[in-house]
Amino acid sequence: MASTIKNGEKVLPELGVTEKVTAAANGVYTGAIAQDATYIKVVTITSAGATYYVTLPKAKAGLEGRVILLTVSSNGYELVTPESSGDTINQVDGDGTNQLDVAADTTVRCTQISATGWLAETIAAATIAVTAPDND
Repeated sequence: MASTIKNGEKVLPELGVTEKVTAAANGVYTGAIAQDATYIKVVTITSAGATYYVTLPKAKAGLEGRVILLTVSSNGYELVTPESSGDTINQVDGDGTNQLDVAADTTVRCTQISATGWLAETIAAATIAVTAPDND
């Protein structure tokens, strides 16, 4: 049974979920992270190559503040938003023309910061960085 917070909105009993996603070929948006209304999600990524796509869920009003942690080991990938969504990653349209390159052995912390935007911070062995997506 869900409880409610001060303004009467439901608080979901789940504090977090896990998911496994396989990156899709460059330009293909099928390696998508599921749309869940949870506060935190941990996603393990499998990728066959650094140009393969992983697609964030559509940013959605009312879900600002949710966090998705993406971890990858042997190969990197390109992080994008849903095709033609207009959603941004670090204030840059990230639906394919621009994408965030993620290196192998990296964790990315994605926080939904608006109804159309994500903040992505990369965490590697010796660095934490916020990098704008680019057109490669």
